[in-house]
Amino acid sequence: MLTALETPQSSLKWGAGFIGVTFLAVVTRFCSSLDHPAVAVFDERHVAQYVMMYTRNEYFTDLHPPLLKLGFALLVNATSVSPAESKRTRGHVSELPPLLTNLRWIAASCGVLSVAVGFLTLKAIRVSFGSAVIGASLLALDNALVTQSRVFMLDGPFILATMLSVYCCIGFHLNGQSFSFNWLSWLLGLGLSLSVAVGTKLVALFTFGTVGLVVVLQLWHLSRAKTLVAFMAHFLSRALLLIMLPLSLYVALFWWHFQILFKAGPSSGGMSDAFTAHLAGNRYLYKNISVPYNANVTLYTVPDYAHLFFSSDIPESSDDRAWNVSEVSVKRYSQFLDPNTVWQFESVVDNYREPRDLVYARIGDTVCLKHVISGAYLRLTSSNSISLDSINDCTATESQWTLKAPEPQNLATPSVRKGDVIKNVFRSSKFHIVSAFSKEYRLRGAGIESWENFKSVAATEETSLKRDLWAVDQVHYDMKESDPAMQKPIPPPMSFWSKLHHLHERIVFLNSRVIQHPQTSSPISWPFLVRGISYWTGNDGFSVDTTKSTAQIYLLGNPAIWFLCLVSLVAFTVSHTETGLWKSLQAAMAPTSQDNNRLDAQRFGVLVLWLAWLLHFVPFFLLRRTLFFHHYLPAFSFSVLFAVAYIDANRSRIERMVGVNARILVGAYISVVAAVFVEFAPLTYGWDISLEEVRRRAWLKTWDLRGYKEL
Repeated sequence: MLTALETPQSSLKWGAGFIGVTFLAVVTRFCSSLDHPAVAVFDERHVAQYVMMYTRNEYFTDLHPPLLKLGFALLVNATSVSPAESKRTRGHVSELPPLLTNLRWIAASCGVLSVAVGFLTLKAIRVSFGSAVIGASLLALDNALVTQSRVFMLDGPFILATMLSVYCCIGFHLNGQSFSFNWLSWLLGLGLSLSVAVGTKLVALFTFGTVGLVVVLQLWHLSRAKTLVAFMAHFLSRALLLIMLPLSLYVALFWWHFQILFKAGPSSGGMSDAFTAHLAGNRYLYKNISVPYNANVTLYTVPDYAHLFFSSDIPESSDDRAWNVSEVSVKRYSQFLDPNTVWQFESVVDNYREPRDLVYARIGDTVCLKHVISGAYLRLTSSNSISLDSINDCTATESQWTLKAPEPQNLATPSVRKGDVIKNVFRSSKFHIVSAFSKEYRLRGAGIESWENFKSVAATEETSLKRDLWAVDQVHYDMKESDPAMQKPIPPPMSFWSKLHHLHERIVFLNSRVIQHPQTSSPISWPFLVRGISYWTGNDGFSVDTTKSTAQIYLLGNPAIWFLCLVSLVAFTVSHTETGLWKSLQAAMAPTSQDNNRLDAQRFGVLVLWLAWLLHFVPFFLLRRTLFFHHYLPAFSFSVLFAVAYIDANRSRIERMVGVNARILVGAYISVVAAVFVEFAPLTYGWDISLEEVRRRAWLKTWDLRGYKEL
């Protein structure tokens, strides 16, 4: 609460409003069980993977800073959920419902707190009591924000951190007593909020830009009104708590990250040899490793970098142990590899299989491809399709494959000859996998348009097709002292600062990649609600129920709310373009004549909220990375608060233009918002509805709802 700001409404009235909107947010976030669906959906899969790696102390590299994942890992330990209880399904981690529910409770609670912070922000900029209640209610009744807060992705807590930052920024600048306890409390709260935001996602730099611009403008005004000593005191206090504090906490966060993740893991292969050399249990240390028989290896297609994959999650009651071809596929991974991609070259020569012998696989050898987790062999059936055989051993001809050298492509490419030792070096160790049972057929991975999709592998007679070249990626086996890989000098340990720099180079690289994905969208389409994201469908490959279902979770906003925000943003931007937005912001920051340290709260708040929307939206047009609709939700949250504050400031003018009492307009609009929220609730909570009901909710053809195209 802003005790320095006097309002005509009583504290009891505002307290009741705060409780009311918070209760509404609780209802919309928790009215449907968070256990549903009982599997990890969309990016929950990646977060779950990284959380479990924290519990196993295995190093990994993610696109985002580690604060939230560290917090989730602490929750896992606190709730005594064993990491061994995770279930792998099609290359992703699907945690047990108790863990999912605990993590989703955190995300949903952040969604509730975001609504409460929105209410306090509107109160801080002195909008009317009714407008503050309406603004917070719009945040509580938006389907996109509700959906996002019911999954334990990073966006829900990130939205809360950004909203807290802007709230503290407004509260700090509206507190007129410099260097008082309240003034320092607001400044400290702003610094901590920024620290949490940047520790969650790097796009918090947009939040820093919003706060930084406001701070610079205020310092500019202070430089003209204060003595040099007073100005330096203001400058240093802001520099200490808004720059040094977040930076120190950010660096400390990564120090903790390095201390916890001291073991080598499947995802540590993306870092340099010098970085991974001193990770405990490291076996992915060097490239140019010769591949011995019975070593664990991963195979990928050239040039897709799609790994040969088999899901071993087969019901134990299955009588047919020759598993279906649809389970053998290739899968493109972003940062980590999955145990379901681990295979072994097993020689058909008996003496090569002795554990004491270290014999290397060579071009021209006839081998069997054994899937490590399932223990089954890759085979070519009599119908020339691919399957796994767990009944017969390596002596079956159908399970034998010849590693054949490819034809030289050009003089710059090193030629691969029969007898060459296979190594995990792409340019010098590519090979075809040709069936010994039917020598005309070779293993080929289908093209992958999206990194998230699976494509089946097949056997083909064609020799002109691409993706029938394979290479070894990772090699893992118990190296002995005599092994050449162990004779290489170990790089010296990297300093903490070198690790931090190297890791951020990797993070920037991963964030700058443009990956094809079926759910991507352009930033220009986000405010218009052109397309949402399909987070989950009832039969998306994770459910054991094979009956047809239209149950789905589709990230889609409440059109009634989004339309209001769009109209308000356009009206404000157009009207202020004539007078000058920069001049308007400078005028809002200028002290009033009545009190040298008091600002016009409402004018200041409207401009800051508009600026927060702008700086959390426009920079996405400059980013070269894969973008999704949920990236707009922080900006949208600010646009809701802005729209309410802007309309409240122009209420009299709007009444004259429309000719209708404001209470009638507000009542009708809130009724529409509530009705639309209920209409799209099945897509928000994943309730099962009929195909006809799905069609009724597909207002735009670009909303790719499951079942819509089947009608």
